[in-house]
Amino acid sequence: MVKCTSSKGIDMVELILKVFNSLKLDPKKCVGNATDGAANMQGEYRGFSAQLSNVANKQIHIWCYAHVLNLVIGDVTNKILQSINLFGILNGCAVFIKESHKRMDVWTNKEKNKRICSIGETRWWSKHSALSKVFGNFKRPEPGLFVELLTTLIEIKNDVSITADARYKAIGLIEGLCKYETILTAQIYLRIFQKTTPLSKYLQGHGINMMTSFQMVQATLEELKLDVRDFASVKEAADNFVTWANNKLEVEECEVEVSHSFPETRKKKEQGNFPMNQLMIQ
Repeated sequence: MVKCTSSKGIDMVELILKVFNSLKLDPKKCVGNATDGAANMQGEYRGFSAQLSNVANKQIHIWCYAHVLNLVIGDVTNKILQSINLFGILNGCAVFIKESHKRMDVWTNKEKNKRICSIGETRWWSKHSALSKVFGNFKRPEPGLFVELLTTLIEIKNDVSITADARYKAIGLIEGLCKYETILTAQIYLRIFQKTTPLSKYLQGHGINMMTSFQMVQATLEELKLDVRDFASVKEAADNFVTWANNKLEVEECEVEVSHSFPETRKKKEQGNFPMNQLMIQ
């Protein structure tokens, strides 16, 4: 591990040349480098790759595919309204409980050894961690802390010694967690992360094998393509989760119930159109 004090392309190249020199490696024999897509790496004139090419003119720059995968998954979780809502609720719950010692005490009284995770802005894998902490695994909800989280929020909501603002926030989080849309969206992402997280970790690990990496990428792509046409499994997982959660809540004699379907939507009446029995004869 070498400490880097500057993120400029030229400074990073000088640092690498020092490392090459200490290891008695010829920089001209460098065949390639793999970095992310930041400007300091891929800049046409002052980027790391351009500066390195001045020393090793045969080297080829490859955009790190682990980083590409992370960017894609980041976009998947940031662009869709339902996912924004889901991860907003999860992060909201973690922050809400952690920001008060009193609320944290309510949580630790129910679950001393486990914590729910907040979500980092630049780390998509923190979303997988936060999601699995609460909802467990795809088709396997038992490891999740969904019921414990829900009962904690209910206790906070009912505690008259807690501020009205905090109780109001607890009500909103409870309603969000109990929506069928939230459960269904969680199962969709649990299935996606089930395939992408192992690949991402392998690509970012030490001593990876190129052939194994290629095979894992191809296998993951094929699995995701098949999953697109298999929504029935997601629906089944969501329904089973609702049944499991409601059974546990019933044992806890809890006052809330997780929705098992989407709310009915009422059709808007077109202006100027009235049912025949409402027409008035002048």
